[in-house]
Parts: sequence; C-alpha cells; structure tokens
Amino acid sequence: VWARMKVHKIIQWSPHDSSHFAIGSSDLRLYDIKIEGCRKVTKDMTFQEHLAENQEVEVSDSSDGSNPPRDKKSITLLNANYEVQLVKCLSWFPEKTISPLIAVGLPNGKVLLTSFGNTNRITKEFVPKHPRSCNALAWNPIHTNQIAAGLDKIRGDFSTIVWDVNVSNQFPTSPESQTKFQTSDRAFNISPMDPAETISKPLAELANSEATVALAWVPDTPSCLVTGTGIKWLRIYDLRADLSAPQSVVAHAKSVHGVTFDPFNSNRVATFSPEDGIIKLWDIRALSEPIFSLNSNSKGLQQIEWCPTRSGILASIAKEEKCVKYWGIRDIPTSESEAQNVKPIRVRETMEVLSSFSWHPNSQYQMLTVTSSGVVEVVSLQEPLPFKWNPMGHLGFGFGNLIVEGEIDNAKIDTEEYDISVLMRHRATQGYSMDIATNRKLFEKSTGPLKHVWEWMNGYASGNYGKDGKDQAEIFQGISSVLQSGGPKKVEMYDKASYDKAQFPTYSTPQRTQALTLCGWAFERKDAFELALTRLEAEGEYERAAALAVFHLDVKRAILSLTRGSQARGKASSNLKLVAMALAGCGESDVKGGLWRDTCLDPALLSEIAHPYLRACFAFLGNDSKTFDPVLKRSQISFFDKVAFACRYLAEPDLIQAIEDMIDTSIKKGTLEGLTLTGLDARGLNLLEKYVDDTGDIQTAVLISSHVVPKKLKDSRVDQWVKCYRELLDTWQLWHQRAKFDMVRRDSVPPQVFVRCNFCSQSVSLGMIGRRNRNNPRTTNTATTKPNFTKQKISSCPSCRKALPRCALCLMSFSVIVPPLPSGTTRQTPQQSLTSQPFDDWFTWCQTCRHGGHSQHMIQWFSSHDKCPVSECNCNCSLC
Repeated sequence: VWARMKVHKIIQWSPHDSSHFAIGSSDLRLYDIKIEGCRKVTKDMTFQEHLAENQEVEVSDSSDGSNPPRDKKSITLLNANYEVQLVKCLSWFPEKTISPLIAVGLPNGKVLLTSFGNTNRITKEFVPKHPRSCNALAWNPIHTNQIAAGLDKIRGDFSTIVWDVNVSNQFPTSPESQTKFQTSDRAFNISPMDPAETISKPLAELANSEATVALAWVPDTPSCLVTGTGIKWLRIYDLRADLSAPQSVVAHAKSVHGVTFDPFNSNRVATFSPEDGIIKLWDIRALSEPIFSLNSNSKGLQQIEWCPTRSGILASIAKEEKCVKYWGIRDIPTSESEAQNVKPIRVRETMEVLSSFSWHPNSQYQMLTVTSSGVVEVVSLQEPLPFKWNPMGHLGFGFGNLIVEGEIDNAKIDTEEYDISVLMRHRATQGYSMDIATNRKLFEKSTGPLKHVWEWMNGYASGNYGKDGKDQAEIFQGISSVLQSGGPKKVEMYDKASYDKAQFPTYSTPQRTQALTLCGWAFERKDAFELALTRLEAEGEYERAAALAVFHLDVKRAILSLTRGSQARGKASSNLKLVAMALAGCGESDVKGGLWRDTCLDPALLSEIAHPYLRACFAFLGNDSKTFDPVLKRSQISFFDKVAFACRYLAEPDLIQAIEDMIDTSIKKGTLEGLTLTGLDARGLNLLEKYVDDTGDIQTAVLISSHVVPKKLKDSRVDQWVKCYRELLDTWQLWHQRAKFDMVRRDSVPPQVFVRCNFCSQSVSLGMIGRRNRNNPRTTNTATTKPNFTKQKISSCPSCRKALPRCALCLMSFSVIVPPLPSGTTRQTPQQSLTSQPFDDWFTWCQTCRHGGHSQHMIQWFSSHDKCPVSECNCNCSLC
C-alpha cells in the first residue's frame, strides 16, 4: 500500500484554506480536514493516511471508548494527481486562486505547476538545461509570478534558477516586456483543456557550479534571494545587481539547509546543518556573524520552521528522533557560547520518526505532521496559561493572542485565600491608614496578629502603659527594653496560694508589671482577674480561662470555668468534665510528686487532650523545671500568654534569655506579634522585613514603620516600602488615601502644581518671596483685622519684578499676601502654622487653556457659563 511505503513525504497546510493540506510523495494529493463540534481542537488527533479515494473516516477524542466522543474529526481525500511522481519539494502559490495551485519539484530538476479542479492537470513545466534533483522551491511573496528553484550541483551550470510563470512559448512577448527581470505581477489563467506548456528559458540563473539545498526570498525586498549551498555558504543575491558577486558568509561547516525567515522579523533568517545539528540565526543587515546559535543535539536534523502565529517559536525535527522540538528564541543570549546550552521549551513525542511538518497558518500552536509510513497527525499544543492579578483585584490570563480578565467575588474579601494586593486595596478603602486608633477599631473583631499589634501601639499612643508612656510612645518600646530598663531593684515574692510557695515562685517588679500589662495580664486587682475570666467565658474560650486560672494558681476557679463550659456546650463537652475531675484531684502534695503528677506527665495521656490550653495546664502543674519548657517551648498557647507566663514565673536570667529566644524566633519566622518584644527599633524593622518577604503585606509594614521612620530612625528599607506603597495607591487610583498618607508622614513631597511667572518662568512661591529683598519698591503693607499683625502684599514676580497676571474677570493683578515672620524664626522655618491668604483671592486657572482669575470670581462665572471668560477662547473650562 502506498501509505505504508517508507517514502519521504512532504506535508504543507494551505495558506488560503485552513481545512486543506497537500501531501507530496510518489504522487501529489489534496486533503480536507473537518472538526465538527462547538470547541476548537484541544487534543491531538491521529489519522491513517492510507485512505481510499473519496473515503471518509471519523475519529473521536476517546481513545479507550470509556468516554463518549465530543468533537468529530474527519479527513477526506479531495483529489490526487498521479501524473506528478516522486515529489522532492512543493510550495503553494501565495495568492488565492479558483483552483488550488501548487508548484512541485522533481528529482530530474523539473518544476511543475499543477492545479486541483474538475480536471487535475499539470499546467506548466519548467525544465533546466541539465537534469538533477530539485531540492527547494520558493515563491516570491511580492512578485508572485516569480518562483525560485534550488538544484543539485553540476559542473558549468547554475544551480539556482528563477522562473517567470507568466512566460509563454505560444504567445511571445514584445521586446519592451522582455527588459531584464521586469515581469508582470498578475497570476495567469490557463484553460483546463490546454496542454502542459514547457518553459526552458529562466528569468535568472545564479550559483554557478555549486549545489543549492535551501532558499528563500527576503520578505520586504522582492529582488533579493537568500540561498544555502551544499558547501557551507549562505549567500544573498540581488537580482538588480551583479549576480556573480553575492554577499556571502561561511554559515556552517558543511551544507546549509532550512533557510527560513522569521515572520515577525523580516531581517532574521534561520539556517541549520544536518551534519552537526547546529541551528543559527542571522541578521541579513550584518551577515558577518550569527546573532544566535544553538545545538539541537539531533542527529540528521531534517527541517526547521518558524511558527507563523507566535513570535520567537521555532520547531525542528530530525531523521532519527521520534519527536518535535520547540525552541523559544525571544530572549537572545549575548554570546554564542551561551546559546549552545539552550534547551527546547517543549518536546512533543511521536510514535514514529517524522518525515515533515507544517504549521497552521492561523491557529495558535497547531501543526500537521506526517511520518514516512503515512500517519498524519494534527498537533495542538497547550502551553501553560500565564495569569496575574491586576491591581484592581481582577484576575487576568492570556490564551494565544487573547487576554481574558475576570472579576473575583468580593463578598469574602477578608479571608486569607485572596491575593494580598486585593486585601491591601480593600483595607485602604476601609480606612487603614496612619491613624492608630482607626486601625485598632478596624481589626477589633479580627483574631490575627494585626489586632494585637495595633492594640499594643494604641496603648502607647494613648498613654495607657505607665507613667513614661509619652516618651515610650515615640519609639514604641518593646517588652525586652521594658524589662531591661532602670527602676527599683527586682524583688522576689511568693504567691499566696494553697500550694507550697517554693513550688511555684512568682516574681514581681515594676518592669514585669508593665510587661504583663502589655500582654493583657494586668490583674493587680482581684476584680480585674475575675472580669477577664468572665469575658473569656462569654466569648466561649473556657479552656483559656481555665488555663489562666491555673497559671495564677487558682485551681478552684479553673474547675468552675470548665464546669460552665461543660454546661454551655452540652454533650459535646465530655472532655471538659474529665479535665475538671482531673484538676479536682490535684492536691498540695500531688504537684511535688506521686501518682497524680506522673499521670499528668504521661505523653500518651496528654496526647488524648486535644486543646493546647488544657495540655498546658497539666504541663504546668507537673513541671519540675525552673525554665517551664513544656509550657514555653512545647505548647501551642498564644504568643502573649507565653510572654506573660515567662514574666510571672521565670527568674531574671532565665526571663531575659527566654525573651531573646522568642525575639530570634519571631524575626526568623516574620511573626508580627514579635514587635511587642522588640519594639519599633532596628530589630523590629528586621522583623517587618521578614514579614513583608513572607506575606507581601507592604501596606502594614509601611503604616507601622512610618511612626518612627524618619522621625526617630533612618532606614533605606522603609523608604523603599513607602515608595512602593505610594505607587500602589496611585495604581489603585486612591488619590485621597495617598494625599492623607503623605500629609501624616509630613515628607518633603515636591509640589506638583504651582504658579510661575510668564516672563522669567520662576515659581511664584512663598520661598521665592522670602528670598526677595524686603525693600522691594512694589511691596506694600496692608493691615489685617487682627491687632498688631501686618502682611506683605506682593503684586509682582519676586524674581524679575514683572507684574503678575490679571484676573480674567475683574482685570486686577493677582497679589500674594505673605505672612510676617514671628520673632525668633527664620525664612527656613516651616510655616504651616502661619496665616495664609483667603481662598477667595487664590490663583485659579484652567489646566487646558491656562486662563484664570481669582477663585471667587471663577466660581461665580462658571456657575452660569461653560466656556472660558477670555474673549476669543473657546475652551470649555468647566468640563476640563
């Protein structure tokens, strides 16, 4: 069977009809492919080419029959031309014709023009002087009547021949029309009944005594032809110039194949050599060196072809490989040595060695492949979809040349499942800013670290943390600094509990008391302790209430909390009843040793208790170490409860070491609660840096650090965060939030809009006026309504002393009222507190036509007009 013969086959998709393709081998056949269904091709389809004439086959997506077919694919043989035999190369006519027209190259060097219509026939034959194999064909993309053929080498004859398909032996042309290389661009029409015409006189002959194995016309220069020879040369011929002196370069060590131009860059051409498997890219404007070179690692490289729909994608096949390799050449390496290590972006495996392939002219990442045994495959490559969140919270992704954007559901915007940029924008619109009290209220119902951090900062800002709260608020002092600050000598005391006082000693100093307050353990009064436990019980945190009671050596109160929890939760609280019974059996002697203590420390029994606070209760009561590691290091209670527990039960050296260990862990993990230990100092900024690296929440880092940078500290990281956050606010178009942020930071933001003089182009600003001599003759003093207070009224430019512009309505010159400097100040002193000019007298102008006047006059004018008040100016200022 013809389809099963191991014959080299050439496949090409029609550039005019995406459902037609041609296969040339021992004859020439035209096929039609159909995909019936509402979806595009998304999977690979395999067909057998050995089809009887006019036979149709349907193939479904399901390979094992387990799923019902979705799209139906069929391939139909439309026509076959058996007069064309042993096809070496073929090329579709570049213009659309009534009947498909294809040029075919044969082993004897002939070029045949064959059409498929009601009668399949050869319309013209182009015959060289000496028979030899035709290796390549290329139609001129501009002058479509010209076709170039590359032939094998023969001594004394040319191997590159340009034929004019409009030439006819039956109708000789006039001498005027036979001027060198000036031919008609029109396609020809030949009656199907006319016999095949033989043409032996070419339009041009090139490449004497050397083989031409590949060729291509320069897309933008129809008179230039690029050829690859069988002996290492890449040449560019200009048909208008001397054909014996082409531009040449040694492209490969041996033969130069696959001359093909990049459809997205008409100056870039690719070549390869089958002997070494090297693919090179050339810029025809500078042909001395390749701009890119890669080793395909393929033996017997056979074909390369650019993707016509995706920039920078090149496909290749080899004679000894069962795959198609796809190369991404968008980013060209800087040197040839780097390019040798380029790997293909994808390798598509095949069942057999491929004979040729052809890219689809329109569809994204789709091609036809054919094997020597006749298996045709339609390959649709699915590349990974690039996607990204846009700054407004929409998700966009690309598919081929399309960009799809969709809006997400904002109903659950506070969940951590959403992109951090969406959360930051939502928080900014909700009032998340430099206002500490507002931020505390914003996260009041939250359970995350932001709630605790802003409560800590709000305590300092409101002066609730000790007598030195005002001074400490300037740097937001951490617990580590508080414990090591000066004060009365540390005093050791014992809790008045029923247990042995030496078993659970507690420590109390003013510094520890302040640290306990920062952690929410301010239980100096008995009623404060009871109120805290009652609040936890009201919130359903019975386990934590019981643990706090145990940590304060009040086991009876812990049993009461567990009993209340058992009653509130009903049957689901059997675990609480058992824990209450266990705690009820704890006596004063049991904590020192014995069966009860040994049972509490049994890992198997402790693992049965799910809640971390209940496990911490037994770990505490059964502890025999002064460091309380089971509670501080191996329990999962809250960060602040661990710190408060350490402040209550650890001796001074152990406490300092425990706090430092917690700080190191917080900085390594970016735990935001660690700021309460470090404070907003250098270590606190290191922690914020790790937090930003892990979460991307640059908004929180900026709003926290801006309270100390640049007021008390200088740090380039914070400056970079602030810059990024300002750009984010601008991207989100949150102009008011950006303005408020800049105002609170009081950074020296340069003015973006200002008034300047029409003559010297200098700014008419308060700083310029301050540098001007007080004895300016144009300066006059006017009294204000306030006693003993005068202002300088300036009616001219402080720089060149020219008169300021006039109001378009009242025709009076603008004037600038300059507040006088109080005694003891200089011109460099910030003047935010000085009385400024009333708004009615401010400069106001249109941003389009630059006409304006006093604010009060402009408001009155545009309340009843739309156009500019200046005569002959048609600007619609009110709409600008």
